[in-house]
Amino acid sequence: TDVGKLTDVASFARSDTAVLAKLGSGLTADRNLLQGPLTGAKQRSWIRPVPVEVVRAAGRDAGSTVNDVVLGAITSALRCYLLEHDALVPEMLVIEPVNLRLPGAPLPSGLGNRFGLVFVALPTGEPDAGRRRALIRAQMEQIKHSRESAFVYIMLELMGQVPAGLQTAWTDVFAARATAIVSNVTGPRHRLQLAGTPIAGLIAWVPASGPVGLGFSAVSYAGQLTVGVATDASLVPDHDRLVALIETEFSALGQPDRQVLC
Repeated sequence: TDVGKLTDVASFARSDTAVLAKLGSGLTADRNLLQGPLTGAKQRSWIRPVPVEVVRAAGRDAGSTVNDVVLGAITSALRCYLLEHDALVPEMLVIEPVNLRLPGAPLPSGLGNRFGLVFVALPTGEPDAGRRRALIRAQMEQIKHSRESAFVYIMLELMGQVPAGLQTAWTDVFAARATAIVSNVTGPRHRLQLAGTPIAGLIAWVPASGPVGLGFSAVSYAGQLTVGVATDASLVPDHDRLVALIETEFSALGQPDRQVLC
């Protein structure tokens, strides 16, 4: 109906205005210990795999998705790390890629990804773990009903048509607001083989853009979830400690009665 169409237009207008406001002046967060000049010396490792069903069950009662739980565990680990360095901040902005290709859509002949980006504020300053998870879940619900990822995709396409120098400058300004990039990829559910040899597991490290020196890459494969951790040596000299904190948070997901560390 015409009334229904007008309602849809009004809804999109409100959503688009909110997205523009967020990407314009809404991405504010205090600078923190994990931001700064990069050396280019990268450190990469990963946590021991955890069962996907354990991750899923951890969020089931609260209505959280696997992605919400992943973000919550990373938030808790970052909070612990900042507290250990006496550098706690109320929140950290992270960038998360979002797949824009429709489920079941055929791959284009030229292959390539089709994804947008969203900004998520991790509530590192919130002392209550349940409240941290709720804040993340609320943000992700809002993002799902917005067109933020599509907006950024269009912006990236437009930037790809301007001179390289302008591209770099825009990317640096845009990405400098974030502390880390967090990706969550659903891999094959069944074990695969390569040339007759079973593939034991999958590990990935998200590409970093501009001045962002941290990356967390959650990948599921054959019922197990692994998180790859990539850091710049100048920002995280104690890389192994950060990885250990992340591993502790994920391994504790199946222990609802465990004492919260931070």
